[in-house]
Amino acid sequence: MLSEDQVDAFVSRYVKDGNVVAVGTNQLGELFLKKLGILCESNHWEIEIIPTSTSQIATAKMFHLPLTTLNEREVDIAFEFVDQADNDYNFLKRYSTSLIRDKMIAQSAAELVAILPGKEQFERLHGNVSMEISSFGWKRTLLLLERVGKVDHQKYPDEPPKTELGHYIVDVEIDASLSLEDIDMQARLIPGVLETGLFIGMADRLILVGDTDIKVKSRLDNED
Repeated sequence: MLSEDQVDAFVSRYVKDGNVVAVGTNQLGELFLKKLGILCESNHWEIEIIPTSTSQIATAKMFHLPLTTLNEREVDIAFEFVDQADNDYNFLKRYSTSLIRDKMIAQSAAELVAILPGKEQFERLHGNVSMEISSFGWKRTLLLLERVGKVDHQKYPDEPPKTELGHYIVDVEIDASLSLEDIDMQARLIPGVLETGLFIGMADRLILVGDTDIKVKSRLDNED
């Protein structure tokens, strides 16, 4: 989605010396960590990383990036790689090693930068949204999630994919007649639902990556 040069430019632009940084989990996130390591080494910067997956721990150590936790520090800036966003800086994330970790990072971050394909910005979020649910009684939880959307039960003949915390990730096609706030709230009222992939009003910047250009929309300054 982004070239190495573009990742380098974003890291140099938004990360500052002394920051505590968190990066979403995927291949692009690994590249961000690599660029952060190079930036810190060349500029003699001291930043700390809050890893969002076990693979990030190994990558951070490889590039000599100090690690910390949410128990010790709050996040200055977080980069998240998302599937959709809307004009109100809401976004959804479908692929995650743990939505619980992602949501805790997003809530902590003083600045949250959401990166997505430009064609995936819409007036309203739609389609599938991921939910992190307890493995205990998970089939019952899927039935209860029909309150907020359509669940393809045949998609999980054995068991859903697991998060790094040992929970399950399932998809729900959200009901277009419900508001995002209602979907999020009603899903959370189901005892087996631990977290949703809806991030409501959490993004501070949207980086929209097109085939030939990149647009930055921000509610922090006059970039948009």
